[in-house]
Amino acid sequence: MKNKPLSAYKRKKLIESFCDELTATQAAHRLNLDRNTVNKYFKRIRECIAGYREYQKMNLMVHVMSRPEPRVHSVSKRIVSTQADEQGLPVRIMCIDGQLLTEVEQGANGQGSKYMMQMSTYFNGAASVNGGNGIPEVDCGDLDRLAEDFYEFTSRRLKKFFGIKSHYAYLYIKEAEFVFNVKEYAQREKLLYRMADQIFL
Repeated sequence: MKNKPLSAYKRKKLIESFCDELTATQAAHRLNLDRNTVNKYFKRIRECIAGYREYQKMNLMVHVMSRPEPRVHSVSKRIVSTQADEQGLPVRIMCIDGQLLTEVEQGANGQGSKYMMQMSTYFNGAASVNGGNGIPEVDCGDLDRLAEDFYEFTSRRLKKFFGIKSHYAYLYIKEAEFVFNVKEYAQREKLLYRMADQIFL
């Protein structure tokens, strides 16, 4: 029964466990599942979050570039995870129309496009800009302060994993971006439920 699909109840509880920010081990104990199974679905959730955030970034960039004098300011930070580069992962931080956005600068290997799944199936493009989906906007007035806040926020999150493998760092950065923008637990849960078909392929 190795490939037995998860029940609707366990799917729901897996998403809840992810939103509760449990580790894979904690979620496995809570749901009586194998830790490797939980890790597999937690990775899928992070991939879907990355796809959603890249889709949202694309919509916001199209929106801002349609203006008469488009301007996109950014601040670069190096965010360290102990198993990644000791110098830290270079991340470009932008804020457009009330959304903090990130771009991982290391080795332009198309990581963003890799996770650009068919998110239009789950999200209306027009609803993704200007704080759509009921998501409160962040203050873009002071990008340096906002970038510092995100740096501190993300560094604290990564420390709880005692270091992550460098090839997964992009997914954890996009997860941090998602949580930073969508601070309300219920709103994050609602967005992930909308991606459930993509998560539990």
